[in-house]
Amino acid sequence: MERGNLINEKTIEHLSELSRIKLTPAEKQRFEKDLNAILDYVNQLQAVDTASINLDEELLKIKTALEAAEKTEKEKLSFERDDLIDGFYDRKEDWLKIPPIF
Repeated sequence: MERGNLINEKTIEHLSELSRIKLTPAEKQRFEKDLNAILDYVNQLQAVDTASINLDEELLKIKTALEAAEKTEKEKLSFERDDLIDGFYDRKEDWLKIPPIF
């Protein structure tokens, strides 16, 4: 699916003028190479057949998996307030005593 380089030196010069940045010749070559690589990758992605993929189903699967992971994480961190207070080494009623910092 190689269509040749869509970005050339003239395009890079135009982009640098629009963005008001000065580029050295080496930077221009690097940007030209990088932008062409990005566009080639986009072309590869466009070539993938996604007609058989139901996006709603896939998004629902991801959402369900994320919700399950969050629920599991909350269950791991689940604790009772009184258990925390009882486990504290120095307290007075519901107040926790801590040593002074200074």
